[in-house]
Amino acid sequence: MSQTNDEVYSKIFLIEEPEAHLHPQLQQLLQSFFDKQCKLITNVQIIYTSHSPSLVSKADLDNLNILCEVENKIKCISLQDTNIVQKDNSETTNNNDKDYLLRYMDVTKSQLFFAKGVIFVEGISESLIINEIAKKMNKSLEDYCVELINIDGVAFEPFIKLLTLKENNSLYIKSAIITDDDRCTNKQDINTYISKEIDYDYTNIAEISQKISSGTQSDRCDKIDETISGLKGICVSKAKKTLEYELAISNQEIMLNILKEIHKTSGKNLEEIVNYLQSEDEKATTIWLFINSRPQDKAVIAQKLIEKISSSEFKIPKYIEDAILYVTGDEL
Repeated sequence: MSQTNDEVYSKIFLIEEPEAHLHPQLQQLLQSFFDKQCKLITNVQIIYTSHSPSLVSKADLDNLNILCEVENKIKCISLQDTNIVQKDNSETTNNNDKDYLLRYMDVTKSQLFFAKGVIFVEGISESLIINEIAKKMNKSLEDYCVELINIDGVAFEPFIKLLTLKENNSLYIKSAIITDDDRCTNKQDINTYISKEIDYDYTNIAEISQKISSGTQSDRCDKIDETISGLKGICVSKAKKTLEYELAISNQEIMLNILKEIHKTSGKNLEEIVNYLQSEDEKATTIWLFINSRPQDKAVIAQKLIEKISSSEFKIPKYIEDAILYVTGDEL
């Protein structure tokens, strides 16, 4: 299609769903081809519609326009409509949200643009078990078109900004963040800090347990609360200390059995110590310390836990339940 206007000649190439019949790798090559042609040929604009995360993951965020339902109306949203910070002469690379997202927006994360709801999590353990927990709640994430996004860290802020509309401070895709509150991690506060080197056989479990019970959330969590303050369409659900601590509080026997499967000798020693303790908080602290000193076990624990979640004995940690209920529409 061409148009002449005031001696300006332009060409527009319109394509409907170019991903049809193409393998995901070929889709990414196609996007690279489009980008190259737009740079080589002047006065050409390529516009295509797509449901392909593979294409989206290779596209520049500036070139995306998302059609979604906002307040019962179909709205076209571009990057300029959001709270994303882009680099200019006054901003440093550290503040460039767009560059950060481009580095991490792989095929899996790009699926969020096609969802009706999103749950953001820190790592592999949460991403493995939350789908199963949702099924146990009869809230299958697939049925509710909710995407589970593992950001492999704690940099939630760029994703929040990407989904937030400037005009009304609301997220155009309903979202929840599931994260640890990471209390007792400030090395400067000697009264509450818990060293990562402490193992489960620490001589004063009561002291550590008391720190966890009376501790306050980390500065990182304070920043998340500040970021979402005043925003609509998002909630943050935080574990007391960590996911593993919450699981130890609500599912002590299941966690001990899993740890004994992984570590036959030390797992048995752990069980003996836990059974000797009287306080439930101290028991959970001991189990958490055991796992905390063996971070390589976390993915294995999550995989083994999947088999237990559907059982009647498994109790869902409330902070995870709250997040799932929020994005599936049953707000608290």
